[in-house]
Amino acid sequence: MIQLKPRDINDMLIAVTDTATLLYTLVDTASASAGSQVYYGNEVTNGVGVSNCVSIRPQDGDIRVVIAATPTAAKGVLVRSGTRMFFNGEVSKMKLIRVSGAATVAVDLAMWLIERGESSSANTDTITAVVDSEFPAASVLADGTANPTTTTTGANLMVFNGTTWDRARSGASAATVTLTGLQNTLPEAIYRTTSLVKTDLQVSPLESDSSGMLKNAEGYVDQFIDNTNAVAWVQMMPLAVATNALTYDISAALEASTISKATAGRFYFAYGRIDKTAPSGDYWIQILNSATLPADGAVTFLGRFKKTHVNGVDTSIDIDLKDYGVYGSAGLVVVLSTAEFTKVIAGAYLSLVVGYY
Repeated sequence: MIQLKPRDINDMLIAVTDTATLLYTLVDTASASAGSQVYYGNEVTNGVGVSNCVSIRPQDGDIRVVIAATPTAAKGVLVRSGTRMFFNGEVSKMKLIRVSGAATVAVDLAMWLIERGESSSANTDTITAVVDSEFPAASVLADGTANPTTTTTGANLMVFNGTTWDRARSGASAATVTLTGLQNTLPEAIYRTTSLVKTDLQVSPLESDSSGMLKNAEGYVDQFIDNTNAVAWVQMMPLAVATNALTYDISAALEASTISKATAGRFYFAYGRIDKTAPSGDYWIQILNSATLPADGAVTFLGRFKKTHVNGVDTSIDIDLKDYGVYGSAGLVVVLSTAEFTKVIAGAYLSLVVGYY
């Protein structure tokens, strides 16, 4: 088998498109010169120096080839990118078409002559394929390596980040925001309406609920006396520090009112008495949302509590708003009033302990 001298160096690189085209037409286009079929010859035109074999090797995409018919993207002999194939027979009737890869696939081309009587396993219209076995050039491993388009060898572990390849890192020994090379993909969890039942030593995927939250086995706390309704024993422990503790406003003498807090706060309780010296009648302990003692009249109430008093006998006061209290955005003022819906301050008959926060 003899390789024929190219008519023009440009004849050796043709461009294959999505349109099935005769080989010689592609050669003429590559060299911008007609007549390649006559130059390379065939038995009909010159009978000597017959080009009855070609070798082709796509560089950047796959193509299909057919002799004496028209190939399509799905039909014809598939020649993969980087693979060299020899075709012998009626070369003048060979057509090529692009399948994938670059929009126009560059193809290396060489013309050959198989002489009459030459012993060859390549008979008319048969194909012999030769795959390039060259190894890629040695290079230093680096992060961000592009996906290979040729054969790659090596035993160095790389991980794919969805776009490029990075060298795998061993486990991090300290907090880091650099995740290059770490296999940090979160595990998937399966949702099942009925949980999978496993036997001893079996492994299965993580399971989630319908909201995607990982399922947890139900656990019990020793202090719960009713797990179904989550009823628990609660033990109150006094604080040994001032943090989050209530503050107390304690009367130093009988008074008609007290400004417990001049800024926003929460009233929790008040206990004490209306002194026995107060005239008999109905009184109201009023909790006001104010930083100062307002004038008699309309005021902003946080609460009103009625007490009926008899002169000569102390009347106990025990106001407890429990755990939540009542919030005053301006402040907390406690007043003894002789009216219910407005403030009409009484005399100095109150002795109180006010708890607030």
